[in-house]
Amino acid sequence: MSSSQSFSQTFGGVGGGDGAGADTAGGSGGVGMSNYAEEKAKCAAFLLNFTSNLDDPALGPKYTRMLQEVANRERTSIPISLDDVQIFEHDEVFVTRIVRNARRYIALFSDAVEENLPPPTRDISDSQDVLDVLRMSRAQELAQQRQSEDPSNQSEGQTPNSANIFPPALMRRFEVHLIPGVKLKAVPIREVKAAKMQMGLVTETYLEATDVVNHKKRYSAMESSEAMESAVLRLQEGSANVYEVLSQSLAPEIYGHEDVKKALLLLLIGGVTKRMDEGMRLRGDLNVLLMGDPGVAKSQLLKHIATVAPRGVYTTGKGSSGVGLTAAVVRDTTTKEMTLEGGALVLADMGICCIDEFDKMEEGDRTAIHEVMEQQTVSIAKAGITTTLNARTSVLAAANPIFGRYNKKLSASQNINLPNALLSRFDLLFLLLDIANYEKDEALARHVTYVHRFSRNPDMKFEPVRPEVLRYFIAIAKQYQPNIPEHLCGYIVEAYVTLRQQDANEHARERQQQQFRQKQYGDGGANDAQTAMTARQLLSILRLSQALARLRFSTEVIHQDVDEAIRLVYVSKASLTEQDDANGGGNSGKAGTGNRGRGRSTDATSRIYRLLLEFATDRGLKVLPMSDLEPVVLRKGFTTQQLHACIEFYQELEVMQLAANGTRVTII
Repeated sequence: MSSSQSFSQTFGGVGGGDGAGADTAGGSGGVGMSNYAEEKAKCAAFLLNFTSNLDDPALGPKYTRMLQEVANRERTSIPISLDDVQIFEHDEVFVTRIVRNARRYIALFSDAVEENLPPPTRDISDSQDVLDVLRMSRAQELAQQRQSEDPSNQSEGQTPNSANIFPPALMRRFEVHLIPGVKLKAVPIREVKAAKMQMGLVTETYLEATDVVNHKKRYSAMESSEAMESAVLRLQEGSANVYEVLSQSLAPEIYGHEDVKKALLLLLIGGVTKRMDEGMRLRGDLNVLLMGDPGVAKSQLLKHIATVAPRGVYTTGKGSSGVGLTAAVVRDTTTKEMTLEGGALVLADMGICCIDEFDKMEEGDRTAIHEVMEQQTVSIAKAGITTTLNARTSVLAAANPIFGRYNKKLSASQNINLPNALLSRFDLLFLLLDIANYEKDEALARHVTYVHRFSRNPDMKFEPVRPEVLRYFIAIAKQYQPNIPEHLCGYIVEAYVTLRQQDANEHARERQQQQFRQKQYGDGGANDAQTAMTARQLLSILRLSQALARLRFSTEVIHQDVDEAIRLVYVSKASLTEQDDANGGGNSGKAGTGNRGRGRSTDATSRIYRLLLEFATDRGLKVLPMSDLEPVVLRKGFTTQQLHACIEFYQELEVMQLAANGTRVTII
């Protein structure tokens, strides 16, 4: 809980009344009886005489300047810091009285401000409002009444009718706010309510806040500042690849998961929501599922995203029900009427809902979020209440395989054990496995021990972006509405059709493996592949492309955005299908020992070479432009760095040659 939030609980008047007796002789802590005339004199002395080393000599003391601004009607709020009061008075008892009787001392400070307001230094006639007109009218009316009355009936010092006098609180054009000190202890709301409810007969407890600070604002409510704008400008101009820098700045304490972090960055940015004239709505928010073995930092990633996002809700599958995620109809204890309360997905509207232990949810509860993930609404028809609630949220879920750990002897569909209707609603699905690899295990262990020693991530090639800067960057990116140009539509269609055909071939291969296992081991397995490409994956490519264009602060999607989007879709899909290949598959007998020594990089080099060889053979060419090779490699889930590493490797074997300053590749 922040200091400002704890202040609202510790200071504000709790229960009825103004807390006038909070610092009487019976109070704890030796505060004693207060003489409020002396206390108001202290407040006035503080306002008029407080000085600080941070004051600008040209502008004068801090609070004297505020009084002048109030008199000039340039300010309506006077924040008084208790740290300043402590420095000025050197009296902890005085500060304690303010803390325990905040409402009374707000009134004392307000009286002190009103009594010591200087005359305005500028013409304020142009600032008159309805209150000024009413005051002038009331004053003229009173003056006319006095003139019309018989002077003999007016006694000396007679005051006007109290009904014609405005209360001082209504006449003030300012408010006093007490700012808590840095040493103020945070108090839970439950503790405050329990303590006050035991003190008397007051049945209704309320908290009166004097200062509220939102630490995490919605993207649309974020205010720009010179520091934030300069940080974003440095990030745009100083970083060669903002995409890499921002993605690696997400949870830098967690080792690896480069592609997963890129997907989570795009999840934060999101695509463009389309609304048709007929009322149809195409969601722009992304949904991501992390499936994997225990101990691969899935929950930590979810926690970090829920913290970074301005509106993030974190929940677990075992501790959530269907109505807890969507909405519940409950009976109000006071009015006895049926009311509607939103669940986690409704509360995360325009934000991100992180659901951990997704596989532990009951099937009926899991079905309740189908509508939210696609239509982004919650439809309710219970107890005479029929309505639709907005749930425009991105869903980030984490789950374990059905047996706790991924069983390499079974297919991906048998390990995941989630229905296709649910899986197809996720734009990206990553399978994270804990596979023994000496080099990777050593690097991971060094990373973890460093974090435990120094409580921070190891030094990187660049300085990670702070969360507040990342939030401001995303807020700017969300203002752009990129479109797909016409010349890219055919390219996207071709890529989708290719992925669809590959999925059909893999589906056929999986059926053959299932038939083999059934004959060999009597295990029939699943009938449907869980990685089926549907039209939803085509929309996923479009959403990812738009998110990448937003990342560049652009209003148009370019070729590289589409290539990276296709690569992420392919990588997430390959993380499911290639586990069998990398670990021996269903019946190869290798038992996962083939690539354990060298990792995936060597395997990627050979696969890229075969891909380039097939590309050259199909076109009958031996000299290939590098600009044509990069899209082909990216669409298969590889990176540009892996392509260059492959070319460099086969150059040493004199199988490939680079020509024309690295713009052409010759296959010998």
